[in-house]
Amino acid sequence: AYGQTLAQDLRRRQLTRVAHLLQDRKLTIEAAAELAGYRSAANFATAFRRQFGVPPSQRPVVPA
Repeated sequence: AYGQTLAQDLRRRQLTRVAHLLQDRKLTIEAAAELAGYRSAANFATAFRRQFGVPPSQRPVVPA
């Protein structure tokens, strides 16, 4: 209905949830990767950059 597969929507939701936690600076990148379901912080960073246009270390402002 929204032009995304279920897996894409789930990934977007997970990354958005973790991005909000990163904004509060309460998580390390490694902890954020684990919470988002990634085994590798590098893979998480790649997915994060694709979703938000910046690496997780820049802690982008993500709308609610």
